[in-house]
Amino acid sequence: MHLPLINNSEEASALAEQTHDDFYLAAFRLQVWLSELSIQAVAEYADKPKPEDRAMQTGQAWRTFFSALGGVSDENLYQVIQCLTRFSECDNPLSQLLLRALAPIYLEHDFSGDFLGPKAPDLSQRPRQLALLMLRSVQRACDWLDAAIHLQTHGLWFKEPACFDPDPETRRLAARELSQPYVAQMGDPSLTRSYLQSPETAQRIRVTPESQTSRPSRSERPWPFPKFDEAVIVLWPLLKLHNWTYADFWNVLRDAGLQSHASPCKNHRQLAAYCCGALGLRKTGHGQTARNAKPAGYAFAKRLLRPPHRSSAIGQAPWS
Repeated sequence: MHLPLINNSEEASALAEQTHDDFYLAAFRLQVWLSELSIQAVAEYADKPKPEDRAMQTGQAWRTFFSALGGVSDENLYQVIQCLTRFSECDNPLSQLLLRALAPIYLEHDFSGDFLGPKAPDLSQRPRQLALLMLRSVQRACDWLDAAIHLQTHGLWFKEPACFDPDPETRRLAARELSQPYVAQMGDPSLTRSYLQSPETAQRIRVTPESQTSRPSRSERPWPFPKFDEAVIVLWPLLKLHNWTYADFWNVLRDAGLQSHASPCKNHRQLAAYCCGALGLRKTGHGQTARNAKPAGYAFAKRLLRPPHRSSAIGQAPWS
């Protein structure tokens, strides 16, 4: 589904009235919500160059979910989930971000049965229990959304340093350059054709004398442990849900083969220091280490870390 560019609430209201479809009102609110979450994550990195000063995946998406949608009651929660699903299926970069948060819910359901999915119990005759299940699923999706945004931001930090430049104008130019194909797609899908050609052809089309002078540097930062960072960021929602200890976490990463690839962490104590000192992640609660080295969520964690069939874009989660 193509989602047109909606610049403000007035345009959303006009589009909803024209199409007799209130989805466009929700879509605009979702765009604002996802944009603000992404901007906040970039600001966390830009304003705090030292990773240990950052606070990532602390429930940002869930804390703002209800206010972003203007309040959600039990009665319309199902419609809200329908809007989330429909928005995730749109041809839109923010939709892709939401899809990366919803996809794990269905995968996770196959392993735990605790969330919405094809095997969910029929609770149609128990509205309160159904509402609680839907609410728990939305909260879980917000955890995965925090992880997806964190992974995207972390990748940009190394791949596109200009987006985090202290100079606001440099940051603006860098962000504009990255967003050009997406904005074109939202306004008119046919306008993305030039961005889908070979890099050499696209470069000839895009580079102008003005852009050559204003285009910020795109030299990348060295990224010592990209695969390890991705795994830790992606699995953090599982650590939070199951209250893993760092020993549990280290065992999962080891069994997934991450510890053998020049890992920065030789034991769980180093892993705890790395999560905070390199990724801005802090565990709350103590938990109890699983005796068999396979904590709750172990099988699902290994499924998430399975190598993708295709190369991933910046910040694209393994389940995408």
